[in-house]
Amino acid sequence: MNKLKQILILITIFIFVTACEKSMVYKYKDKPMLVTCTGADAQLMSEALYSFFDDITVYYRNIDAPLNEGLSAQEAYANYIYKGANGEADYANIVSDHSRKIIKELKKDKRIWNMEGAYSNLNYSSEFVTCLFSKIRKKEFRVTIQSLQEINSVSPKLLADRIRVSTRDAFEDPNFGMYIALDTYYQYLLDIEP
Repeated sequence: MNKLKQILILITIFIFVTACEKSMVYKYKDKPMLVTCTGADAQLMSEALYSFFDDITVYYRNIDAPLNEGLSAQEAYANYIYKGANGEADYANIVSDHSRKIIKELKKDKRIWNMEGAYSNLNYSSEFVTCLFSKIRKKEFRVTIQSLQEINSVSPKLLADRIRVSTRDAFEDPNFGMYIALDTYYQYLLDIEP
């Protein structure tokens, strides 16, 4: 009887603790969903995209402030792409607390990540990522990335120069921007976030 009581107490504590665990608050839920691809949690992906843009805008406006205080979101994005396309951005200082919560939720979706091997990688053959690639507006980049996908050779470092010259297109095209957010930002946060 004593052992049964202990088990019941442990189960009760477990249920209480898991029930009290806070779910993520969606800060950008009132903003339009810019990416319409299936194969991933649409609301979480939308949240990830908006948080990515906010993180880099805040970070690059605060570097050398007040010199950069007037930096536009597009200029901050261009500054990020210069190092972020190679995976060399200052991720630990760019990431906001909100994006840390997003990465915890993103980690749970095994469809979009290929966690095998030494590094975290975007699952380029997932339904969601394949859809992103097919909807990129800039034809030259879309054809290049789809060709690399066919031969299983997509890599942000391999595409870094093409991403840099397409910064404006990526800023204006949410599908292109989502790919960049996932492959040049969140995938590196997977490696540094516990």
